[in-house]
Amino acid sequence: MNSTGQGRDLVAFEISPELRQRIEAALAELRAAPDPKTCVPELVEAVLEMTAVGLDYFYLRPLEAIQAGLVLRSTAKVGIAAAGKGLPIIVRRVVGALSKEQLLVLADVIEGLLVK
Repeated sequence: MNSTGQGRDLVAFEISPELRQRIEAALAELRAAPDPKTCVPELVEAVLEMTAVGLDYFYLRPLEAIQAGLVLRSTAKVGIAAAGKGLPIIVRRVVGALSKEQLLVLADVIEGLLVK
């Protein structure tokens, strides 16, 4: 797998410069830390925020663009909110269980998702 995204077709969504900076800072901190596990909370929060932005971009914005009805938009929002409530627990558990080496590979994968 090419974690940099080079040479591949991609589907992407826009994030704010502030979110990109937080993600990059979390990755840099994780890579520089003697024990990357101490950086897991910041990384998890950045991943969760990136995921929330992606869900909005791929599911809610298209419904607005096609002027979907209120019931359909509300149904989608409720579904995404329900999924979003369980996601933090799963992400924290999975990322928290990773070894130092796995965290460093994850940092590479996340960095590969950040394209300009």
